[in-house]
Amino acid sequence: MWVIQEVAVSHGATVHCGPHAIDWDDLNTGLQRATGSGFVPFSDQVNKVTSIGHWRETFHRRRDSRARAEDLDMRLIMTDEGTKKATDLRDKIYSLRGLASDEFAAGIVVDYRRSVEEVFTDCTRHLLRIRQDLRILSRVRQRGKKSSLRLPSWVPDWDLGDPGGVLNRYYRFCPTKMFCASGRELSRAIVPTDGDIIRLFGIHVDKIQRMYSIRSLLQDRNTGELSINEARLRHLANNLRLPETYDATGEESWMSLFDTLTADRTPLSSRISDDYRTKNFGHIDVMVPDKGKGAGLALKVSDAAWAKVSSMLDLIVDGKVLYITGNGYLGFTEELCREGDDVYVFCGGEVPFVVRATGDGFFAFHGETYVHGLMDGEVMGWLGGDDQQIEELSLK
Repeated sequence: MWVIQEVAVSHGATVHCGPHAIDWDDLNTGLQRATGSGFVPFSDQVNKVTSIGHWRETFHRRRDSRARAEDLDMRLIMTDEGTKKATDLRDKIYSLRGLASDEFAAGIVVDYRRSVEEVFTDCTRHLLRIRQDLRILSRVRQRGKKSSLRLPSWVPDWDLGDPGGVLNRYYRFCPTKMFCASGRELSRAIVPTDGDIIRLFGIHVDKIQRMYSIRSLLQDRNTGELSINEARLRHLANNLRLPETYDATGEESWMSLFDTLTADRTPLSSRISDDYRTKNFGHIDVMVPDKGKGAGLALKVSDAAWAKVSSMLDLIVDGKVLYITGNGYLGFTEELCREGDDVYVFCGGEVPFVVRATGDGFFAFHGETYVHGLMDGEVMGWLGGDDQQIEELSLK
């Protein structure tokens, strides 16, 4: 974790390998060009260099603390830090102070007498208080047996790695096409200075009615490989008893199913940045139009492009489920959700979230979700200026 700060803030950094040496900036530039040309695959190993290169470039370009609040605070804590090691887990948070905005750094008091759980919870509270969005909640992942920490359901475990949230979107999306499920609504979260309860305000979308493992839906029974194409999607939509047209968007249901099964993350998505598309599609030329309501994919996808998308599925769908709500919404989220769980769009939420009633008037936080046709502020349009539809939920 400390390497991020050491490289990012330095005036110059050199990488040594045996008798060889290269300037960090030259290595970073070379890897970006090699991957962008398709000569070298964009891999986790490449990402270890280029991601720190991004923080270095951003830190020196964004000298103003307020500018760093978005470019460094959230991207660091949402993406890269999860893959980095720390001998002391509290350093997952403490090591970021030297790069962060003044406002974020001021609320992170280095105190190694506090437990890991306290440090993680305090950091989450702090970000919920100082930011007008709920983006930190997208960092919450289902822990299962992987975590030994006892945390409130709404606090991320930064030791689990696998960063970027369930939808893992930050490197891929154009800034102008990021999800904005709550539209222009800002966070109204009530976050006490201590205790395990927070209160969020939002609109109830629906309840989960049916769930399916996405891996099992897309896996070839003979080869075990994951594959996707138009014919397979049409067949799957029929097997799932989907209507011919998806109500929320006016598209044919197989098109909506494609975006949902992949969380609209593949290079066929109009949300994806040209840089990411180039790195991951190499020499395959794909024209991706902006999609309006009812437009669908609106393009013919070549067999080569479908094959490339299929090769990316393993990372996207691992541990994920497709769900269908009572009113027919298609959703994508992490395993361990249940039938009957609730889908909400909370004020300030970039994406919808899944929560579960605990039976005592409180809710447990499951995590973020993709709901096709409700990712760009559509739910807030239901209000029509009437705030009475906004509910208050207490999460623990």
